[in-house]
Amino acid sequence: VAGTRIRNTYAAGEPGTGAIAQDNPAGGVSSVASWRGSVIEDVPNAGIVGIGATMTVEGTRISRAGYWGLTIQTGGSRGAPTGRGPPVEEGADGVLEDSYVRRVAAVGLFGRGINVQRSNITMQNSSADIRRMRVEETNEAALLVTGGDVTIADSWLRNTSPLPAGNLGDGITVDGQLYDSSLTVTQVRIDDSARAGIASFGANVDLSSSTLSCNGFDLNTEMTLIGVGTFEDSGGNACGCGDAWGDCKLESHTLDPPAHPDI
Repeated sequence: VAGTRIRNTYAAGEPGTGAIAQDNPAGGVSSVASWRGSVIEDVPNAGIVGIGATMTVEGTRISRAGYWGLTIQTGGSRGAPTGRGPPVEEGADGVLEDSYVRRVAAVGLFGRGINVQRSNITMQNSSADIRRMRVEETNEAALLVTGGDVTIADSWLRNTSPLPAGNLGDGITVDGQLYDSSLTVTQVRIDDSARAGIASFGANVDLSSSTLSCNGFDLNTEMTLIGVGTFEDSGGNACGCGDAWGDCKLESHTLDPPAHPDI
């Protein structure tokens, strides 16, 4: 799909998705799809959904989505979706780089800029390598990982609001309460999150050369049924707001974990 505009999608009167690439679980065959130089906007469900697909998003703008800007999930057959190029607004296993995610509205339980989650079919973790990403004006979380292994580098996440019910509002939420999850954060700036800069629920997080500014609090960890997880400070991090800066504080505020979508 190239040079195409998709907007205001509905299905039988229900909120629709801009684009979906999905495998065939019965046949174990991965789909292959690409979007180049296109615009996806004003989609009330999600901008792009990739499930077990090999997907390329390049030079495409996705804006004003509900639920998710881009959601990444392994399917019945394991694909390797990628997203490359200049502004991808709003954001399925794969790479997303040089992209811009903006204005993901809270719809029901969700309002995630980028969602990376475990497959409900194969029970395999998804993975994502995210580089040079800007994510702003989202609800719930700019980046949410549940049952995934994610690396994010050289990126800026800002202005995350809570859901209408008042919960969440993290720059990054990484959730290991049901499945193992891991997150590596390098040279990332996280600003103006209503709740935590990074919130971990039993997951393993490595943080280096990053700045967390004017968040509700810096780092939060919560124990789950499978354990407490780890926070590794690999150096070069700074947290604060205004004139008050120092080391990043790891605390526990008994936060509510995210809900688990079934897609």
